[in-house]
Amino acid sequence: MMSKFWRRLQFWWHRDQMEAELREEMETHRRLREAALREADHPSPTSRSTRVMGNTTLAVEDARAVWLWPWLESLWLDLKHGARGLRRQPTLTITALLTIAVGSGALTTAFAVAHTVLLKAPPYTNADRLVQILQVQDGRRRSQVASVDVDVLRSASTLEGVAFAALNSVSLTGAELPENARAVLTDHHLFPVLGTVPALGRWPTQEDDNGSVRPVVLSHHLWQRRY
Repeated sequence: MMSKFWRRLQFWWHRDQMEAELREEMETHRRLREAALREADHPSPTSRSTRVMGNTTLAVEDARAVWLWPWLESLWLDLKHGARGLRRQPTLTITALLTIAVGSGALTTAFAVAHTVLLKAPPYTNADRLVQILQVQDGRRRSQVASVDVDVLRSASTLEGVAFAALNSVSLTGAELPENARAVLTDHHLFPVLGTVPALGRWPTQEDDNGSVRPVVLSHHLWQRRY
């Protein structure tokens, strides 16, 4: 198997020389047959020897198909033809390269988003059992369930745990420049429902919910970047 592979690879690098040698060998055989026909007083030795030997170009094509991978040669010729055409039209080449670059970037971004949102499972315990409940307002607008409705949901026997969460934005101040950050207003039920464990510290408790000062849970990225 490997010897066949190396023979084909060798022909790929020296195909012009090997094809020339094959044509020369076939021409030699044709001339020898023609000479033999002349000695036998054949009426048309040249045409007869040509018919016996067959079409030289076709024989070379058949040999190439045996010695080489036809699909590889076809691909190589297509690439050479395409590169020659692009070299003659540099404006078209630059436009095509920019289009491919933009398309590849957009496709990569779309796949990353789809993989994160649709394909990759969330890093929560029993993620397939988590649901998000929303409410519709004015027939169009959707918002998260208000905190006043959470107690009603907790009375449902089909729900093992219920937590309230609402998106918000906060201003971070301190030694560095102030910046806006996304935040989630929630209660102490959220993290047990998600089944997550804090990297450092503890989760908020019910006493924290009823206290005058609410604790803050920092994301790993924000903690590493700013604190």
